[in-house]
Amino acid sequence: MFASPNDYSSNFNAPAIWTSLNSVSPDSVYFGLNNLYDDDVIAFYKQFDSWNNIGMPTFGDTLNVDLTTNHFSSHQLYTTITGPNANQNHSIMIRDDQTILDGNGKSIYEPVWEYMLGITAGFSINEFSTQLKINIFPNPTSNQILVEVKDDKIGYKIKVYNIQGQLVVNKTVTQSKSNINLNDLKNGLYILTVENLKGEVVYSDKIQKL
Repeated sequence: MFASPNDYSSNFNAPAIWTSLNSVSPDSVYFGLNNLYDDDVIAFYKQFDSWNNIGMPTFGDTLNVDLTTNHFSSHQLYTTITGPNANQNHSIMIRDDQTILDGNGKSIYEPVWEYMLGITAGFSINEFSTQLKINIFPNPTSNQILVEVKDDKIGYKIKVYNIQGQLVVNKTVTQSKSNINLNDLKNGLYILTVENLKGEVVYSDKIQKL
């Protein structure tokens, strides 16, 4: 998400109700990059209220990307760089004709984009989300991946999402080990999650299909 979500009610002084509801996409796949001085559509602090409702603080405190170039240990990212016009603060981190370029003609935010999409640094939120012993291998894989859940209470849903957040695999398992067939998926990056029978995400990580 860039400069968003903007669904905020000034009348009720609160984010839209949908931000507090359960979503199809797990909390672990939400990433945001906003501008601290954005006040063109919705002020940053109002966008931040939505981030809280979505559950993003679970995966690290807010992080100023202006202070680092390659280590983004959070899902809540922000910049303090402002444009010549106030309305540019809303989209300076993503819009082609407003983002700032480096000496090589690339956006200064390119490393942040790659992190958010899992292209370079990737991400793993399992240190925050679970005490279970869960192994996935091989990763990368060319056809299938083995998911092993070392827990006495067997009964989980294994889901795989593409980077657009679309659910492409949904399997309920009742054994400690389960093979997930990826043959029908295109090569690329995916997010694998393990949910307990309450629908709570207890594991989430990036996998790669070769």
